[in-house]
Amino acid sequence: MSFFDICCLLCLILTYVLRNCQVFFALCVYNICMIEIKFGERIKELRLDRNLKQKDIAKAMHVSTPTVTRWEGGVQEPDFLTLVSLARYFNVSTDYLLGVED
Repeated sequence: MSFFDICCLLCLILTYVLRNCQVFFALCVYNICMIEIKFGERIKELRLDRNLKQKDIAKAMHVSTPTVTRWEGGVQEPDFLTLVSLARYFNVSTDYLLGVED
C-alpha cells in the first residue's frame, strides 16, 4: 500500500466519522430544542390549568415575572434546583416537565 493509498483511506475514514458526528450533533440539538419547547409548553399548560398567573409562579419560585415568561417562551430554562421546585409545586415529575414522559 502506497503512501497515497493510506492518505486516501484516512480521508475516507475521517469523512465517515465526521458525517456520523454531524448527524449525532444534529440529533442532539434537535432533542435539546424539543425539550426546551416541551418545557415551556408544560409550564404554561400547568399554570393555566390551575388558573395561575405568571406572577404567581414567579413569587413561588422567587424569580421575576419576565423569567417565567422566558421559560414559557423557550428562551430560558430554570436551574436544576428551580426545576425540582417547579415539579414539586405542580406535583409532577421533572421528567414530565422536561417532556421525557407524558
